[in-house]
Amino acid sequence: MRLHHVRERGNIVGRFSKQCELSPLFLDEMGNNTSIRESEDIPEGNGARFHEKIVPEEILYIIFSFVPARDLLRSVTYVCKYWHDLLTHFHFWFRKLEVERIALSDETKEKLLSLDDEKRALYILQGLATRYLPLNQNMIKNPCGADGLKHWHCRRNRKMIAVESEPVGSDPIPEEAKLPTQHCFVTSYQSSSRTQSFTLSERGLSPELMDLLRPKIYVCQWVSARWDCRSESELVIALCGAQETKRVKLTWSSDDEDVVGSKWYKMETTITDYPAGLSEITYSSFGKDLQYWAGFYGSKTTGSTLMLVF
Repeated sequence: MRLHHVRERGNIVGRFSKQCELSPLFLDEMGNNTSIRESEDIPEGNGARFHEKIVPEEILYIIFSFVPARDLLRSVTYVCKYWHDLLTHFHFWFRKLEVERIALSDETKEKLLSLDDEKRALYILQGLATRYLPLNQNMIKNPCGADGLKHWHCRRNRKMIAVESEPVGSDPIPEEAKLPTQHCFVTSYQSSSRTQSFTLSERGLSPELMDLLRPKIYVCQWVSARWDCRSESELVIALCGAQETKRVKLTWSSDDEDVVGSKWYKMETTITDYPAGLSEITYSSFGKDLQYWAGFYGSKTTGSTLMLVF
């Protein structure tokens, strides 16, 4: 089975090499092809041989950067030692992230380049490229309620929370929220909650790695009230570390002076001072109406977001 993969990957790169040979992107000023050259023109150790021709290392980097990241790790890297060496250098994975349009801030690049352990830097870059590590992506599943209450654990008054396919009694969810649907969660006259918990080690982030990376933790949700009923909402983030658990709370009420009934507002914060050895994060959204009306007249929420920003 592995021999089949080796032959298949060799043929793929061979075809790519032929395409590069004909590509105008690799012509010099005189119009001569410079992508596939005779072996004597290539410095020793720089390149790989295909049909008695040498493909420069730089061209292989370009070819590999367009191969799916999971294929690179599962099969391409096992073709030969030379390819393995190319694909286990973290500079290649910086290029791969650019091709995948995964942007890294200058601060993040500096942090990775300053790591003493190159294998750790490689693990992080590969995890980002394969999207295995939950960095720079929303960890919340079903953030708007399009799938009902699936993935949410309703710890308090399950019957006091429901989902609307579009907001009733309040404005439509604004385009600014960049949400795919108009679905939202709605509460009733007794406080109810919906919760999702995340054990970070199950997602490839050990407490030691979290201490090393110290990603920012961004949380938010959009909230609104009906035009005819006062309501409130609370967002609680529990951060479980090695020695302590920290809770961050955001509150909102339609009674606040700067709130206009039926409009949507964004509750958000970025957490940086969380406990060392962070192992678990719990996201909980609470809400109720303040007039104790029977039915679902309480606060509406949508666009739940929990993101580790690195």
